[in-house]
Amino acid sequence: GFAIIALFSSSAEGLHSSIYSMVAHGCIASCLFAMAGIIYDRFHSRTTMYYKGLVVCMPIAASFFIIAVLGNVSTPGFLNFLGELLAFFSSLFSKLGY
Repeated sequence: GFAIIALFSSSAEGLHSSIYSMVAHGCIASCLFAMAGIIYDRFHSRTTMYYKGLVVCMPIAASFFIIAVLGNVSTPGFLNFLGELLAFFSSLFSKLGY
């Protein structure tokens, strides 16, 4: 949604922010799918009730999973945050005439 809003703002910042958002989404989504595959290979079940103690038996994978989730929800410091922030400002300032 933010990428489309940024593209419709008709500004260079909007184009850049939509590219940032799409590249970041591609990286983070593929990382999350890979982590889901790793967890499924380890537990051979999709029932989340069996995932207790995931941090104890897979601490590195759990750390990567948390980092990927934080990137997916656009925590400051990740490329998703930059893309959404630029999209917001480009759409706001294009409507104000700046």
